[in-house]
Amino acid sequence: SDQTTVAYSSAWGGDPAEVFTTRTDSPESKALDRKNAHIFSVSANGSRLALGLNVQFTPNGPLAELHVAPFSGGEPSKVSDSVMDAEFDMKGEQLAVVRSLGSQRVLEYPQGKSIYATAGWISSVRFSPDGQSLAFIEHPSLGSSSGSVLAMSLPKSDPKKLVPFKQSLAGLVWRADGKEIWFASSDSGEANRVEAVAIEGGAVRTVLASAGNLELRDITRDNSLLLTVGERFSTISGPTPTDMKYRPLE
Repeated sequence: SDQTTVAYSSAWGGDPAEVFTTRTDSPESKALDRKNAHIFSVSANGSRLALGLNVQFTPNGPLAELHVAPFSGGEPSKVSDSVMDAEFDMKGEQLAVVRSLGSQRVLEYPQGKSIYATAGWISSVRFSPDGQSLAFIEHPSLGSSSGSVLAMSLPKSDPKKLVPFKQSLAGLVWRADGKEIWFASSDSGEANRVEAVAIEGGAVRTVLASAGNLELRDITRDNSLLLTVGERFSTISGPTPTDMKYRPLE
């Protein structure tokens, strides 16, 4: 809510993911004592976290138990199982949830009420600033980041495909005035760039190009973007003589 605090989850050296906070004006990070956890969402007023606990990372993103907890600390409360994504609505009262149920990935809003389903997978569920619409990325093939940008009016309507197909899609947000959806995408093996499309559809325009592989995480009220840049690296792991667990070998 203060537009300067960033909450994120990260795993280091093969250890389980943890939750950290940092600020845009400081390089320091602080652990929140949430182990084996993945952040799905922070409520608009900054008071609540939607956390994935006992998380498994799959080629289609995280799969976890969904819990809600106070941002400042406290015991989390379990909400659902088999959750791949979750997002607080603009009031911070209800959650839109993506669940893996058999052969389907189901988008629910409010939690427990199905409003869309696909045999592929769904990522980056985001509410419009006025809370009246929902946008998300549908990936038709499991294990692939290719897909389309869709938006739908609430409480339920047929989704409109705003961007038909991209070879890679990695995150979306609504522009602060709600008139455009911004997303990170690429075609033909290029590095991801941030692009924009009007909510009515139409031509796509470039917002930000980069040599790095961008992933779009969030946006502030003045349209400043929170981005991550993906890098690939390799390590060699093997069992140790004492416990036979696989660990990075130096």
